[in-house]
Amino acid sequence: DNRIARFSDPERSCVGDPCGIQSEATLGSDAVQSLNLVRHQIANFTPSTVPDLPRRQVASISGESTAAAIAVAASKDEGLSFSEVFTPSDRVSISANILLDPAHIGKVGTLHVLVGLKGEADLYQLNSNAELERWDGQTETLFPLAQPRILNAEENLALLQNFQFSSALAGLDLVVYVAYQIPESGVLIYTTTPMPLRIVL
Repeated sequence: DNRIARFSDPERSCVGDPCGIQSEATLGSDAVQSLNLVRHQIANFTPSTVPDLPRRQVASISGESTAAAIAVAASKDEGLSFSEVFTPSDRVSISANILLDPAHIGKVGTLHVLVGLKGEADLYQLNSNAELERWDGQTETLFPLAQPRILNAEENLALLQNFQFSSALAGLDLVVYVAYQIPESGVLIYTTTPMPLRIVL
């Protein structure tokens, strides 16, 4: 096998022979030129910096201090910016980022998402079938998003991807909470300040 790990480029030499074939030729092979032709489109499409998800205040159900951090936000432009107000025509993505307390890394745990209406006591939890079920407020009845597993130092969740809200939700103020739990030790870390979400026409 005489292949060399290099982009094809007829302007460069590979062991005495051109590294590619001029693009005008029938079987042209010039990857460098192809990349150069689209570099401006790529630069316009891919942001040079993507804003970090805004962090929410967190707490432990035990009342002990924690080094964990949870960020959650909604976007209608694939994460280039974040918003709290959306229309039914917007394609909404909601993402969450969880940085575990160092003491919890590598432990078997579960991730949780709860949704409610602003000002209302009732919360609904998102289960593994992507269905909302009413939560009675007891930690023992929290449904995980997936089966318990060993948690990484950083967990990323895509809660919605290009989702369009029904116009029937217009005028409602939703709130979204994110949490993680280590069942073996009874640890529950959760956002005390939810992510607000308002649907307007």
